[in-house]
Amino acid sequence: MNITKEQLDDLNAILQIEIAPEDYQEKLDGKLRELRRKANMPGFRPGMVPMGMIKKMYGQSALVEIIDKMTSEGLFGYIKDNNLDILGSPLHNEEKNTQPEFTEGNRFNFFFDIAFNPAFDLNIEDIELNYYNIINEDSFIDEQIQKLRQRHGHTISPEIAEEDDRLFGEFAEMNENNEIKENGITHKSSVIPKMLKTKKELFTGLKKNDKVTFDIYEVFDNNETEITYVLGVSKDKLEGISKNFCFTVEDVFRIEPHELNEEFYKKIFPYSDIKSFEEFTEELKKEYEKQNSNQADVKLINDIHKTLIEKVNIALPDNFLKRWILHNDEEGKLTKEKLEEDYSRYADSMKWQLIENKLVKTYNITVGDEDVTEYVMSWFKKTGEDNEDEELRNRAKDFAAQIMKNKEEAKRMYDKIFDDKMMKLFKEKIKITTKEVNWEEFIKLA
Repeated sequence: MNITKEQLDDLNAILQIEIAPEDYQEKLDGKLRELRRKANMPGFRPGMVPMGMIKKMYGQSALVEIIDKMTSEGLFGYIKDNNLDILGSPLHNEEKNTQPEFTEGNRFNFFFDIAFNPAFDLNIEDIELNYYNIINEDSFIDEQIQKLRQRHGHTISPEIAEEDDRLFGEFAEMNENNEIKENGITHKSSVIPKMLKTKKELFTGLKKNDKVTFDIYEVFDNNETEITYVLGVSKDKLEGISKNFCFTVEDVFRIEPHELNEEFYKKIFPYSDIKSFEEFTEELKKEYEKQNSNQADVKLINDIHKTLIEKVNIALPDNFLKRWILHNDEEGKLTKEKLEEDYSRYADSMKWQLIENKLVKTYNITVGDEDVTEYVMSWFKKTGEDNEDEELRNRAKDFAAQIMKNKEEAKRMYDKIFDDKMMKLFKEKIKITTKEVNWEEFIKLA
């Protein structure tokens, strides 16, 4: 078997694999002898079927199997032996390959397109970025406490509706005389005045059995989705209906916020023994600080991605990459037109993968069994257990071993540890300026 490489440019080449009869004949003969030994045909003793019949029945399929295996092994063996740093995987050359005739004695030629990972310079220590330290102002904490009290509150039925209340009742279509329309739409549903863009005042101050008449399109700001929901009809049923509707209140519901007591604190922090409002507030601040830190890290990673992709000059073998993406579309739903439309996104993803691979190699980023054990140990540390205890470490190793038996869980854990190591690298090497912002300011930046 002879394999040659034709270099087209810095990023593209063609590998030609030539397989002569003398390369495969011995393998083919051995395969046919094996098939003959296993053959069981009427009129012949086991293993005594004439070789001519075996060749006629299995010769071509055996040849196809052998040539396919030799081609695959030769292709990837050549790539490995010659240390070819390829991008993706080889593709059949669409111009040079012809349909082979699988007949014993023939010579076979196969052509494969390969692309190389581009060479590029990368120095993350030249990058300058901001890291946003999100400060929780007292007003923000107060707002979150109120939301938590509402979420864990209980329902009461007040006499008079306020803006935050939910009014349950019946919507009824009216005629031109402001009377309930015969055979018109009637449906029981709810309305919350606070959620309306206009006419909130129509529904506040109402009580059981009160009625209010209105233009339903005006009240719901011409939002047909909301209108169909409260009327219980499909959009096609809206055509021709009256704009005027009546709503009759059947009940009013209000969420009474949970009292600030130990029962409430235990619902929010079930594993903490919080006795006072001050302790609860401090614990809540810590929780949001963790969340804020995670959000700030996500923002930093996104900024790093964007900055490096824009600043690092990476030339891609675009034509090959497009063919490779289409070839690996397992669902077969990606069209050439859609690929062209979204190609910049695919290209950026490939560039980031190349950048990340280079960082891994440059800074020797690895994830091993000891990293997994330490990660599991951090879980035990959160529960307050002694992180240096030898028995605890053995428990962590056993627990980690159990997790690693689940491929999905193992991958999730390895990815998390890898991401943490990359974040640590970025924070150490990139020039980062910390800026303090409140949550609203951060949302605008994100």
